[in-house]
Amino acid sequence: MAKVKITGHASGTGTITLTAPNTSTDRTITLPDGDISLGVGIDDNATSTAITIDSSENVGIGTASPNGVLNVVQASNTSALLRLRNNSADTSTADGMIFTIDNASSPVGSIEMVSGGSDAKLAFRTNGAERMRIDSSGNAGLGVTPESSYASRPTLRIGSGLAIGGYGSGNPSHHWINANAYQDASTAAEKYIGTDQASQIKQTNGTIAFNVAPNGTAGAAITWDNAMVIDNDGHVGIGYSAVNGILDVRESWASKWAARFENTSATGLGILCISAATSGAYSLLELRKNETTQVLNIRADGKAISQFTAAAWVSIDGVGTVGINDSYNISSITDNGTGLYTINIDTNMLNSDYCVTAMCQGTNYSSAFASGHGTMSTGSFPIRVRDGANTVYIDTDEVMLTIFGDQ
Repeated sequence: MAKVKITGHASGTGTITLTAPNTSTDRTITLPDGDISLGVGIDDNATSTAITIDSSENVGIGTASPNGVLNVVQASNTSALLRLRNNSADTSTADGMIFTIDNASSPVGSIEMVSGGSDAKLAFRTNGAERMRIDSSGNAGLGVTPESSYASRPTLRIGSGLAIGGYGSGNPSHHWINANAYQDASTAAEKYIGTDQASQIKQTNGTIAFNVAPNGTAGAAITWDNAMVIDNDGHVGIGYSAVNGILDVRESWASKWAARFENTSATGLGILCISAATSGAYSLLELRKNETTQVLNIRADGKAISQFTAAAWVSIDGVGTVGINDSYNISSITDNGTGLYTINIDTNMLNSDYCVTAMCQGTNYSSAFASGHGTMSTGSFPIRVRDGANTVYIDTDEVMLTIFGDQ
């Protein structure tokens, strides 16, 4: 028959009180075979405290001096501080395990410390594979180990190439989302994560910039091209970061359109093209009714080409030395004698079927008229000036011509 022996300490005056619960149901206290010392704590081992409840009602597990409501200490870094299992089967553990939930054969999930000291990293695993890591600088990686980032600029890495970062302190409006790009931990230079192209959305002081970079190698420095910017006034710049207007569109390639708008429906095709050209025969603005048929072309050299605009015009001073008072798309005038001129077109016509209208006036004549005379070509045509029908040729101080046609 088991015995219960209560022995008081010779010098002690305290008492032990056992109070029955306020219930008719029996209660049982079962003591283990090992020694148990009851005092300010509970100890089931003669040399190591397992569970302690101090006088402030703080609980210590693995420590006799809890410094909080619950203080759990694990002396070994190869087992979990807290492990929940559905049976007693043992499984391997990673170093620095903090918390794990196991099934019958392997960990279902765990939180663990990797390495240690100032370089400690917090890792989160499911089904034995690491899913997220937070390093000692505050960088986090989802499904990937994050690169170390520049001081006070923590980064979240998602998968193989996405990085979200910003200032941890000092500049609350400076953040970025990068595809295949990160900031070097030593220099803050932006570099390629892998060998591929890169892109970036950066928010700085209320401005949003969209940057792109061509294909580069892993670890190489990135030179960004600014594709678009939205400034703090809501103005948009495309191809140019210093926005001058509500919409500022610029293209550095003379052979490409700065903007192109088209209707690609099956019933028709209309195109408006705006160019960044600055000189020569490059188009500044084109309107087309389809891919090949031009309706209006305004060029960088000031010429406008269409069926409803003049292909060229000129005002000639035909008295004395022949000169041009004013003109458009006329390169020069050839004096062929009294009242006879050849008009030389700067940009040739597409064919010789263009239309020329002419008139003249002269202070020394009561009447004068101008007409075509001879063969017309794509680059020039002759005219003559008379003072009447079938009369002599004359020089007048103003001969005016306008040309319409395909160019």
